[in-house]
Amino acid sequence: MKKLLVLCAALLAALPAAQAAPITVVRTISFSDTFAASVTDWDHNLLLPYFDASLGTLTDALFTFDGTGASSFSIENKDRNRSQSFTATAKATISFDQPLNQILNLINTGSPTLLQKYDGRTDFGGTSGTTQVLSASGSGGFDVNSAPGLAALIGTGNFIIPVRARALSTFSGPANMASNVSSQAGADVTVVYTYDKAVPEPGGLALVGLALVGLALTGAAAATKRRSAKAAT
Repeated sequence: MKKLLVLCAALLAALPAAQAAPITVVRTISFSDTFAASVTDWDHNLLLPYFDASLGTLTDALFTFDGTGASSFSIENKDRNRSQSFTATAKATISFDQPLNQILNLINTGSPTLLQKYDGRTDFGGTSGTTQVLSASGSGGFDVNSAPGLAALIGTGNFIIPVRARALSTFSGPANMASNVSSQAGADVTVVYTYDKAVPEPGGLALVGLALVGLALTGAAAATKRRSAKAAT
């Protein structure tokens, strides 16, 4: 019994030294914000949380951003004597301000479309009219790993990323065409924070477990001895 008590005492005495040397593990946490596709042109603020310094030491911040655009082209050939073709191009720019300072140029050019001579109805249908939808998308990344850049991302609450979308969609073709073009665009941003976190050394945790087991055995042995003593009397 005395030997067991001595062992437990030695283990408990060793705990502070074992726990005083934590190890560092690398962890990540991510946040996102999205602005759904809306009629252009628009300006919008995306919000992302600052890194919480209580989690550990920030070592990297990887931003990824995406943009989508779509344009609907309604075209009517108004020439009463001949067929005509047109080509539509969906184009937009999505700009992400600080801390990204990045621009996405979205573009998608459709195939030439032939429309028959005017059928007498400006309805963007029939043989002389059509409606065509073209979409475009793009993405990019931006990594922050410098000390000043990371320091600017540490704090509480949210920081703002201003985003702007401008539509530049066009179509080309001969004269005598009626047209209507409408555009939408959307954007999203994600940040992945990588940070170092100090955790207790596994050896220290193992000693805690051994000490607890030893104390449990000591208590059980003492209880058995007391029961035996009572039985003897």
